[in-house]
Amino acid sequence: MRAPLACTCLAVVLSGCPQKAEAPAKPLVGGLGRRLVAGAGADLRLSRDGTWATFLKSPVRPSLEGVNPDSINPKAAVGELLAVNLGTGEARSLAPRVPNKPGAALLSPDGKWLLFLTDFELATGTGTLRTQRLDAPGPPETRGAAVSFVTVSPDGRFFAFVDAGVLKLATLEPGSTARSVAGDVSTAKFALGGSRLLALRRASAGGALLQVRTEGGAAGKLAERVADYELSPDGRHLAFTEASPVARDVWDLFVTSLDGAPAVKAASGVGLYGFSPDSRWLGRIEGKRNALGRVVVGALQVGPASGADAHPVGSKVGRFGFAPDGTAVWALDGYNEQHDRGTLLVADLPAGKLRTLTERAHTGEWGKDGRFLAFNVEVIQPLPSMDLYLYVRGEEQAFRVKEGVYGFGIVAGDVLLFRSECLRQSQRDQPRACWLSELDLSKPHEAPKQVLEGIYSFKASETGERLLVSYARLDSDTYDTAVYNRRTGERKTLDTFTLLPALFVDPAGKRVVYLVSEKDRSGLYLCDQGP
Repeated sequence: MRAPLACTCLAVVLSGCPQKAEAPAKPLVGGLGRRLVAGAGADLRLSRDGTWATFLKSPVRPSLEGVNPDSINPKAAVGELLAVNLGTGEARSLAPRVPNKPGAALLSPDGKWLLFLTDFELATGTGTLRTQRLDAPGPPETRGAAVSFVTVSPDGRFFAFVDAGVLKLATLEPGSTARSVAGDVSTAKFALGGSRLLALRRASAGGALLQVRTEGGAAGKLAERVADYELSPDGRHLAFTEASPVARDVWDLFVTSLDGAPAVKAASGVGLYGFSPDSRWLGRIEGKRNALGRVVVGALQVGPASGADAHPVGSKVGRFGFAPDGTAVWALDGYNEQHDRGTLLVADLPAGKLRTLTERAHTGEWGKDGRFLAFNVEVIQPLPSMDLYLYVRGEEQAFRVKEGVYGFGIVAGDVLLFRSECLRQSQRDQPRACWLSELDLSKPHEAPKQVLEGIYSFKASETGERLLVSYARLDSDTYDTAVYNRRTGERKTLDTFTLLPALFVDPAGKRVVYLVSEKDRSGLYLCDQGP
């Protein structure tokens, strides 16, 4: 980049022009963010409203005394938990030893509360639960001493936790008192906006599925010998699997509501099951057990969320996925469990036309309105490749978008993004330098447009206007982070030596928060200088 500049300066001197130095242009590569907190960091999280960021400062490996090292995630760490107000830049230290374990630090849906585990013991899987109102002064409150599980209601009014095996429930407010709900509980889940709490007892204690009203009352039993359960998105239906009373290692599927109606048996011998995003449909796989006693491949039955009047979609299905609007479902028929692939079927709902798209397909991704389905197809000859295909609802067949694709997604604005033509691929990692291309789904049969070269990962803002991309460095296990404006075509590298993930703070992607890991520059940064 310096040679052309030198030639330009020489030309100015030879022409006899004044040698007045021009003001240096603002750099476009790196250094655009403002450091809010100095020091090494890890496990960056962001509140839903973009007001608060949390991370672990000065992370170190946890003590492995009494624990098999092979059973621990090699990236496990503990560190000082900090909460940072992204509006004022003020940072608060909340606890010295918090793990980066999933679920060890939770932000309430409204972003006002932080719940976290400190003094976590790997041998027991428990820690001390504390809560902190982020917009109020004062130290965190201790809520439990041997907590293994924490969850917050969708409305942010309640929180529940398992303390020494006992499920406790409390309002999420200062000084609230937790009441005991039931003992020998493994997990819990809020339902109906937070008005009910479901709890699953440990298998060793009978595996009972319980429900309790959050406003008060005793827990009631819904079923015994339950393996797992799932709520429909609208909370009107509850599906759960129960151990068969007549056959070993066979799970029966039941469906009920939370209004006191009795559970109805929907099927016997089921594997994967789930509700559609619009809560209208319930799909389940019914089939034979494999050597481990699990149902993996079988007939996919799709019907109303009540579990009744289901009809088959494929006979040897291993995976399926509903369109967001509930008007269709894809299924991998003739499923190969070892290679996670099969013949892709698409069925219109309810009980509409069934289309067979292609063989050797992998898991697909619907667009936001269910008009488009993108998926990978494994090609064997003439050379092995993973190609990206697109199916447009209403057309007879899918078509290939690009060969050799590693990672894709449909984002807001009906745009298909994907990585292809990758380099620097290793055996234990995904390709580390690829072209990022986009396909305008309003013109799906036109050629995709290449937009960025050499990227490692990409993430779109909620509006789809901007893309947050990373570039894998060769000199360290860090990345360079950039933002690309899809509307203007401008790209800026925000900083170098960053850690994943970097996060958009606002829906449009005008602000980005990230961690830097580079000697004296390490810390938490906020950047609003993107394109």
